[in-house]
Amino acid sequence: MMRSVSAFLSNSFSKAQLTQLSSGMDKLEKTECEGFYIGSVALHSDEFIPGMSSVATELLELSNCDALVLGISSPAKKKKKKSSSENNGQEKSSKEHEVPQISIIGRARARMQGIDLADMFSELGGGGHPKAAAVTVKGTEAGTVEELVDGFRQKMIASVPKATLVRDFMSSPVITVSRESTMKEARDAMREHSVSGVVIVEEESSSDVDAKEGKIALGVVSRSDVLAAEMSNSLERPLKGTYRSQLLSITADRPLHEAEALMTQHQVGRLPVLDEKRIAIGIVTRSDVLKQRGLA
Repeated sequence: MMRSVSAFLSNSFSKAQLTQLSSGMDKLEKTECEGFYIGSVALHSDEFIPGMSSVATELLELSNCDALVLGISSPAKKKKKKSSSENNGQEKSSKEHEVPQISIIGRARARMQGIDLADMFSELGGGGHPKAAAVTVKGTEAGTVEELVDGFRQKMIASVPKATLVRDFMSSPVITVSRESTMKEARDAMREHSVSGVVIVEEESSSDVDAKEGKIALGVVSRSDVLAAEMSNSLERPLKGTYRSQLLSITADRPLHEAEALMTQHQVGRLPVLDEKRIAIGIVTRSDVLKQRGLA
């Protein structure tokens, strides 16, 4: 896998870009704000490197940040115009002098709703759109590359809205079935309560305390699991052999976008929400994420 990634990067980036990408990963600083991660890095190069916007995009992905500001300082060579001698009409040789050039590139994921990079970068004459923008300044009147990067980082942090938590969108109470139940009983529970998934818990206990507090969550069974069981004529199969040993879950105090990332990464449609005793207190789905974004 790593060899494939290395080959892809080698084919997609120049040697100079790969050098800056590697340096960027080493020097990147992450700042957590409302459950989001803002990445910032200031780089230097002895020559102008085109295509650094692609490096910034790749750095955003590799660092798993939610937003990123990358700055790179390099000398911009500028030639003086040739002039004729008033006495003999001979041309003077051209001269070169170096002018510091600083490129600042911003990237943000779609879920960063409060960040408008186009607006931020317009203050220095830059352009782009809300989630991807850039600006190039010559000279150091606006500040060093480190100062500019830190300034944009601070603006990004100030623009991050207060996090929407899982508890604000999770469904509760949770519909549960015992690990001793069959897939058919799980299907019946989904139909009865009009839900697309149920949480598998420890079998019932005679303890009144346990019955009051709830049962420890073990796994999740969904409509797709039921459909697969129907197609294989295994609806009478006990649920205790159908779930993974490590339950994928989240707690109520985590940002909703974190639940979204987990569901996307593991390709699941729902997550049980557990308390400190691993009791299921709610369930959050992809539909809940869409509702939060106003898309459902």
